[in-house]
Amino acid sequence: MSTKNSDQKNFLQINIDKSSCSVIKFKDLITNKIGQEFDVMYLAVKIVLEKNVSVEIIDDLIDFEGLLKLSSVEHEIEFDLHAGSKLFYTCKLKPQLSLEYNQAILQELGDSSSKLTKRLIFNLTGSNAHAKIRIRSLAISSQIFKFQTLQNHLHSDTFSCLCLKNVLFDSAKVECNNSIKVNKDACKSFANQVNRNLIIGENAHVISSPQLEIENEDVKCKHGAVTKVIDEEQFFYLQNRGIDAVSAKQLLVKGFLS
Repeated sequence: MSTKNSDQKNFLQINIDKSSCSVIKFKDLITNKIGQEFDVMYLAVKIVLEKNVSVEIIDDLIDFEGLLKLSSVEHEIEFDLHAGSKLFYTCKLKPQLSLEYNQAILQELGDSSSKLTKRLIFNLTGSNAHAKIRIRSLAISSQIFKFQTLQNHLHSDTFSCLCLKNVLFDSAKVECNNSIKVNKDACKSFANQVNRNLIIGENAHVISSPQLEIENEDVKCKHGAVTKVIDEEQFFYLQNRGIDAVSAKQLLVKGFLS
């Protein structure tokens, strides 16, 4: 693994080769391997996966509880995937299991108006490069989350899949700008993109903007976005089984984010 520092504040470039661990936490990647302090409120990182590297990266740069204490967080993360490399990226901005998605407990955590922006770019630059992206978030109070993603297919026979799920309480707002771009030389590529949102708060709001830019006809690409509220039939079913209303809602939210 090698690293580079640019002149831009807090910008890091990290190359990952076969000598790296198969599962990496982002904080460990930066602090342990680079050995320097960094500001989680603003961070720009470029990760390069060398040929035939397979790695799972857990984005733990900021968690649900940590975000409540900050006013603004902006992360820019770009991945370059070389031939045969496989990336499994996971980001979870949701409470610890002990909170069990209890709205009353969430409200006790404070009146948060924090803003989070996540910009994620996945450049598939070599044949048989794979990227699987999984993002889960829960927004409360008047928080604003912005997720901007680009699945950028630059070579033939590449694969990418994005699944983004959000739950919104209170007056939270979430913006999802998710793009798939397939270069003219990226034939035989596959790209999938799914955005699902569950609105709990009466004043919560979601903007979902899936986009496709396809320059080659010999590809398979699909995208979809769904925004819904609690399913009344499921809610009623759980209550009929002796589960109280609060616990029933907890189960539905937990199941949605699983």
